[in-house]
Amino acid sequence: MTKTPIKISTLDEYINFDDGTDKRYELEDGVLLEMQIISQTFAELTLTAQQVFLA
Repeated sequence: MTKTPIKISTLDEYINFDDGTDKRYELEDGVLLEMQIISQTFAELTLTAQQVFLA
């Protein structure tokens, strides 16, 4: 099954976009692309780096 790409023309359309889910999207060349969920390892590394830089 092929998904129809969601075209976004303005910043307001992007900011106000709501598909009724908690999915996160990024805008690339006017098309919304679903962002992948980060891994647990990446999340832990990000948190550690944040703690180091804020210390």
